[in-house]
Parts: sequence; C-alpha cells; structure tokens
Amino acid sequence: MSTGSTHMKSKYPLSAVFYIVAVAAVLFSLVAPVFVAGGDIDYGDLVAWMIVLAILGMFLGALIGLYHYRRRRGIGWGMFVGIFTGAFLGPIVVTNDFEQVTMSCLIGSGILIVLTVCIRITSKLGRPT
Repeated sequence: MSTGSTHMKSKYPLSAVFYIVAVAAVLFSLVAPVFVAGGDIDYGDLVAWMIVLAILGMFLGALIGLYHYRRRRGIGWGMFVGIFTGAFLGPIVVTNDFEQVTMSCLIGSGILIVLTVCIRITSKLGRPT
C-alpha cells in the first residue's frame, strides 16, 4: 500500500455538468411561452412545425457535417443534432410572444457566455505551470 496521496482523475469535469444544466435551463426558458399560452396554441400546427423543422435541421446538419474531417461521423452527428435542434425550434415558431422569446435568448446567451468565461478562467488557474 502506498503512503502517498492518490487522486482519482475525473473523466468528466464538474464544470461541464454545470454548463449542461445552464444550457438546459436556457432552452426550457425558450419553450416556456408555449406552455404558458396553454389553449391559445394549435397543437396540430405545433407538431407540423416540429416535424418540418426537424427535417430541415437534419439536412442542414448533414450539410455542415460534410465539412468535418471525418465525413461519416460529421454527417451522422450533424443529422442527429439537426433533428433535435429543428424539433426544438417548433414551439418557438408557433408562439406569439416573440418579445419574451427574444429576451430569453439574449439573457440566456449572456448567462452561457459568462459561465464559459468563468470555466475557462478557473481551468487555467487550476493547472500547474
């Protein structure tokens, strides 16, 4: 048994978990106007927009993935991310409260930028030189 201290290196940094939680909070704040509106939204239109935007997102993601240095992986991940991004934009298109969506985008983007800067600064400070 060794007397020195051994530290187990984390495979996934805790700061990344905080970042993922912040991204999820911003995304849910964008979709909130749909659920607040309640009966004012036609759910047939909502589903139609989600399907159309998911298909467009899939094609756009595949097109962007073509420029990845591993084309097959780039196309696959581009399509995967494009489907979810496009489907997530469906509720934003259907809502009539664009002011709230715009403010959520601006504030959420600011929060994510500040969080990214904080993670970057603390990761530089934590490394031995």
